[in-house]
Amino acid sequence: KTKKLPNNVLQREKGVVIRYIPKMQLYFGREAQQILRAIDKNQHDPRQHKATPILKGTTAFGSGILRGRCTVITDYGRIPHFPKGAILVTPSTLPKLNRWYAKSKAIITDEGGVLAHASILCREQKIPGIIGTKNATRLVRSGDAVVLDLNRGTITILQK
Repeated sequence: KTKKLPNNVLQREKGVVIRYIPKMQLYFGREAQQILRAIDKNQHDPRQHKATPILKGTTAFGSGILRGRCTVITDYGRIPHFPKGAILVTPSTLPKLNRWYAKSKAIITDEGGVLAHASILCREQKIPGIIGTKNATRLVRSGDAVVLDLNRGTITILQK
């Protein structure tokens, strides 16, 4: 009616956060920027929060407890540089790279089920593996020491 934008509309251009629980609330301006910065920081380093360092997946092959150091590979072009005897942490496995996977002490994947390539690879090559963790490549870093409990399908990160 006044042909002038209210102040809060101008502030909304800088960022808006809507919270629905326990009730709907709208944040904008400085409050929204603080919330968005906190979310951005957490997404860049999800290990900042104090979550338990245990990941859950499905055991593809093996039993017992296995300890080792991890190498995270999300760029499949880097697989030839994978060090022999490390635990491979990767989003998934590709059939064309099978010869490289055989160098690993164990395999952990974000994706997969009992019929996924990673599961079949682990069973055929007799490589211990936990698959379908959903976020191992985000939470585990190269060089981290981990304990794989293949009986339970859990990965405990010992060193961050």
